[in-house]
Amino acid sequence: MKTVKVSELSTKEQWIEFIDITKELTLKDLDGALDIYGEDEEVYLVINLYQNESSSIEYFFKPLIEQESRMALLSLLEENNFSLSALLNLILTSSYIEEEMGQVLIFDQIKIFRERFSDLKR
Repeated sequence: MKTVKVSELSTKEQWIEFIDITKELTLKDLDGALDIYGEDEEVYLVINLYQNESSSIEYFFKPLIEQESRMALLSLLEENNFSLSALLNLILTSSYIEEEMGQVLIFDQIKIFRERFSDLKR
């Protein structure tokens, strides 16, 4: 698995390489990981931020229109200047609403689900 600093993922080209090729990243300067699931136009981003050895918060990026998930993700990244740092700031400082499926943040084309996990074995 490739390891990067948060500041190193900051261009459209780097994100496209991550989405299309790398698919898994570990963060050097933050205890966390990024994963891409799916292929072609149906891709999903998951950001996992570890609180300690046994708990984490997972952010699952789900498009409102599944067939356009890649475009929705790239659009959200563009709104954040393709900066992982800005995207992390957005998900960490925004107010989530409580829905049946848990805590959710809604943007134009995408929902971000936040879920806490404990008793992890890493």
